[in-house]
Amino acid sequence: MFYSNEQVLARWTYPVSRYPAYSTTVDRALSSGEKVAIVGYTHASGAPGCSDIPICTGGLEGLIANPDSIFTVDGKYFVYVGADRELLRKLGFRFWD
Repeated sequence: MFYSNEQVLARWTYPVSRYPAYSTTVDRALSSGEKVAIVGYTHASGAPGCSDIPICTGGLEGLIANPDSIFTVDGKYFVYVGADRELLRKLGFRFWD
């Protein structure tokens, strides 16, 4: 959110985060079929816990059909465009419904 000057709206795994309006906006986009992305640390980033949690690329790669579609930024972050609700649930995202 902050690096993009709030042009990229994001939500955390919980249904409500520090910016509830963003969570609602992202959930509405997902429900209406718009493309939603997952952003996180790469497995090799050195981020604490990355080897243990699925949100890092190490866990995500085994859940999608085409791991080559994961885009890496600065060797530290990843972006995967086209996440659906089922994938997000597998990664620990929670929704109100």
